[in-house]
Amino acid sequence: MSQPEPATRKPLPFAAGTPGVWYAVVAVLGLALAAALFFFNLRPKSYSLRITAGDKLGRRHKIAQVLAGEAEKRGVRTVFVDSSGSDDALRKVSSGALDVALIQGGIGTAPHVREVAVFAQEPLHLLVKRETADAVTAQGLRALRGKTINLSTKGSGTRRVALIALEFADMKAGRDYADEYVSYEQLATRSYRYLPDALFTVSLIPSPVVETLVHKHGYRMVPIPFARALSLRHPTLHETVIPPFAYGMVPAPTPPAAVTTVGTQLLLIARDDVPDEAVKRLLLAAFGGEFARGAVLTDLSEARFLDAPEMPIHPGAIAYRDRDNPVVTSDFVQGLEDGKSLILSVLVSGYFVYRWIRQRRFRGFDAYLARVTQVEREVIALESEATPPLKELMALRQTLGELKTEALEKFANGELRGEELLAAFLTHVADVRGYLSALILAERERLAEISRDTLPDAEQTARFREQWEGETGAKPRS
Repeated sequence: MSQPEPATRKPLPFAAGTPGVWYAVVAVLGLALAAALFFFNLRPKSYSLRITAGDKLGRRHKIAQVLAGEAEKRGVRTVFVDSSGSDDALRKVSSGALDVALIQGGIGTAPHVREVAVFAQEPLHLLVKRETADAVTAQGLRALRGKTINLSTKGSGTRRVALIALEFADMKAGRDYADEYVSYEQLATRSYRYLPDALFTVSLIPSPVVETLVHKHGYRMVPIPFARALSLRHPTLHETVIPPFAYGMVPAPTPPAAVTTVGTQLLLIARDDVPDEAVKRLLLAAFGGEFARGAVLTDLSEARFLDAPEMPIHPGAIAYRDRDNPVVTSDFVQGLEDGKSLILSVLVSGYFVYRWIRQRRFRGFDAYLARVTQVEREVIALESEATPPLKELMALRQTLGELKTEALEKFANGELRGEELLAAFLTHVADVRGYLSALILAERERLAEISRDTLPDAEQTARFREQWEGETGAKPRS
């Protein structure tokens, strides 16, 4: 009889299929990616921001220009965009048409707008022609009945505050006065007789517009007598004072005495999607360079730049404020002390969970070893019989082969771990399989011997085939 060729045993795919190799590859790739990101983040970044500060002839615009110059030194380039006033600037920042703006406080807030800093307080200036100045000083704003008043442009912060003051004095546009807007350029070029009788403007001291009206046209500055009452009714308005001689001595001391009025905060605002780093650099430009001197902001204070915010604060401003805070504080240390038992418990629990997960990886081989041992017990039980049934022996050998194939597939797929347990498993399978093969071969020889002793050759072959097929359910190999 021809003998079958021994099957070539394929090597186990340890090198390609072992999960540890893939873990190492993933770890190396992760380290490479982390290093690339680290060096990428080390590159100096620059930012471009769209900014506005109202009228180009106003003091606020000049302050914004100085801030832009300091910011450019720190990698923040600014592009100026026109706006008609603080209300307009607020809307444009909210809509995304602008990134940053210098606006007058006290005009409310809008979606997606965040406060960055308070730079100063801007007083409300009320200027009147010299022929009506004494009457307004003595009688208050009601002395302006029948006069023309410049409230500034629609949508400006000045107009909002001026209307609050006039309405408090029961002055209505069209009924008590004529609302006449005259631009800054027209104020500088018109003759005196064509200028409004009174004018409101919110500006830092000194205001270029106020200086023009005082020095060129002889306007006088008058107080807002109910400034304290307005500040109590409107939290964003603050009672303040314009000091004597703030606008010089010629042609007359202006003002000759301290002038009581209301003021609003000069706010730097930004859209909420402006990067935190860009906001931090803007604040560094404002408080870390020559900005205060160049913009003539003598009261600029880093310690108070987030005092009394009028809208939500930008995270970049908070990061700038807290930049020097220690990472490990006494409260943090105390928290660690209070929670050390919890942390220890978590670590111990984590260790046991890790051990449990690790042991579960090897539990699969334990189950397969137990099943092979069970097959071995069944083989021993069959061997004790006088004539071991070939059909059961062959079934056990098939079961053993299926166990081996299943275990190797799971090992290759990473579902089973442990090369030492794999070696023990394969050795155990080989021993039991050899034991089974020996029993099957012995029983086959016994059946063949019986056939030779009792029957002629043709009948021996037929009877042997019949007995073999009856015992095993398979045809014998010739």
